Amino acid sequence: MAASANQQLLEIAEDVVRSLETRRSSLEAELLQIETRKRELEAQINATQFARQRLSNLRFKVGPDYQCPRCWITNETRSGLRPVPSDTKDDLFACDTCGLDVRIKMGF
Repeated sequence: MAASANQQLLEIAEDVVRSLETRRSSLEAELLQIETRKRELEAQINATQFARQRLSNLRFKVGPDYQCPRCWITNETRSGLRPVPSDTKDDLFACDTCGLDVRIKMGF
């Protein structure tokens, strides 16, 4: 009877091993996603180091166009803002690069 108990415990242990082995691939995939997200966060943190300096170098216009402040501050990229039709007295602009919408209020 002891051999039977040993055999049953062995089968349970083997089930545990199979379960862990099956879970391993999903854990590895999850870890890869976490590592990717960590690199993204580190890049964002590094970008903040230069934000204040970029602010001091912001040019409101590049040629005839207004410059997107978000693109400049976050990526040091010069992206023009294109005018968007408006049914108000305010001027509307949009950045095709980052999607920022800007409303310039007229008539203060």
